[in-house]
Amino acid sequence: MTSDEIIEQVNAHREKESKLLEEWQELRARAQEECIRLIDVFEFTASDLHLGKDGKAIKSPVRNAGVPKFINPDGPETWTGRGKRPQWYIKAKEAGYTDDDMLIANNTPVETK
Repeated sequence: MTSDEIIEQVNAHREKESKLLEEWQELRARAQEECIRLIDVFEFTASDLHLGKDGKAIKSPVRNAGVPKFINPDGPETWTGRGKRPQWYIKAKEAGYTDDDMLIANNTPVETK
């Protein structure tokens, strides 16, 4: 393949990319018009669409860390039962403790700071 052929192919790809980008922009504009039309028809508000003042989506509230459910039988560590199991929990299970043994309801109350 000669350099002229390569340049010709590159130019053809650029032209195709340009046409695709133009088509995408036209499609996006039509979609935006349709969205605006539907918002008007159904009288949606920004809060109905979960949008903030700047038009960006409102973040969902941060989830509570949770109430501790399990306590380390050999120490003060606790775990809510959510997420990755802590090492102390894994070691306690290997040592023969059951979930019931480590439930906070079955142990002394956990001090909160």
